[in-house]
Amino acid sequence: MSKNLNRRQLFKKSLITSAGVAAADGTDSLDAAKIYDKLRSSPYNFMGNGLYDKNNSKSLGTGIKCRDLGSSSDSLNVSGHGVTTQAQIYSESGYGLYTDKFTPSDISTYWSNGELEWCLFAACSQVRIEDYYPGTTNTPVPTNSDNAIKWIKAMPNVHVLLGYSYNAPSSGTDVIIADAFCGYGQTYSIPMAWMLANRPSATVCRGRYAKCLVREGYTGDKLKVHKADNPRNTYRLYYLRNDGDASNPNWNICSTPTFTLP
Repeated sequence: MSKNLNRRQLFKKSLITSAGVAAADGTDSLDAAKIYDKLRSSPYNFMGNGLYDKNNSKSLGTGIKCRDLGSSSDSLNVSGHGVTTQAQIYSESGYGLYTDKFTPSDISTYWSNGELEWCLFAACSQVRIEDYYPGTTNTPVPTNSDNAIKWIKAMPNVHVLLGYSYNAPSSGTDVIIADAFCGYGQTYSIPMAWMLANRPSATVCRGRYAKCLVREGYTGDKLKVHKADNPRNTYRLYYLRNDGDASNPNWNICSTPTFTLP
């Protein structure tokens, strides 16, 4: 059954010495840039492999560019728009993702080198498993038509896929979440940092539809500390659940039992 997660349960250590970060943004917001700049700064000191947003060659941040960035980076952040019925990220006019959407089919075998470990999709509905609504079922029963499954099957070496199962936060809030994610990442695992950054409070809505699909064995990955590649075929889905009510919210970070891909 679903369980509340103690922060220590998501913390394990294995050291790496260097990493690369890349990002493409299809909106006027600067959430992708926030993560890109934060990870290139102390204490992370990632190498910058490319940023494409409103201030940096925005028309070049295409789906094919996202594919190429993912083949040479440890962390990739793609920000834009999405819908519940399609695994794709698109953009506003003038951006690369407007004429060349990013889809799972773009990836092909380009990410099979195992370089990319953490993928963040700041777009609506891309980490979505249709049958799973927190509190109504114990274990997800995913199908190949689910957006999250289409993406994760295209990137089988990726440790963690971060994003949203429905509405992503609006412009401005997304930058706050991006900043908080990098802040929490100094102490907590990637799944915990993402969920903490998105967790609503009594006064701040934030990203209640945040999800994190994690390959079993990598729940302890951190932004500078992660486990070496050891492919497994089972996953967990992390989500936020309100155990209070509208007037007295009590948002908890939870995870499903492990499940296999269809």
